[in-house]
Amino acid sequence: MAKTRRNAYDAAFKLKAIDLAVGKGNRAAARELGLNESMRRIRGGPYSWRVRTSLCQQLPPDYEEKVSNFHKFTDAKIAEHSIGPHDIINMDEVPMTFDLPLTRTVNRKGESSVTLKTTGHEKTHFICVLSCTALGEKLPPMVIFKRTTMPKEKFP
Repeated sequence: MAKTRRNAYDAAFKLKAIDLAVGKGNRAAARELGLNESMRRIRGGPYSWRVRTSLCQQLPPDYEEKVSNFHKFTDAKIAEHSIGPHDIINMDEVPMTFDLPLTRTVNRKGESSVTLKTTGHEKTHFICVLSCTALGEKLPPMVIFKRTTMPKEKFP
């Protein structure tokens, strides 16, 4: 069987293929565009089929009033306590892992099992806290370990 060369298609071609597939079906679109039989299922471009993963709550009818009241409350507290923009901090926690073993590898065909070497810490996690002030100043990251005692290794 002769190998077929794979082609790269630009966004305009992909959008045309999607429009044809929606209007005429995948097979007809592939024939019209001269695509290989193996490429009969037209996918790609900036579109993808998605499945609903969760339902969102609807905003309460008085949400604009609640937002306005919250802004007034925070503005009053900031003025009352003389809080400056350097004192207002936005932060986010990012979970990290010490080891992330690969899920794919290259090995001989037909082998029944493949051994991957890891550090043994693929399930050990820590949290990195990233933050900045209202002035836009980035603060140094903070690391939180899930242990009651600190690891013996020195971390920079």
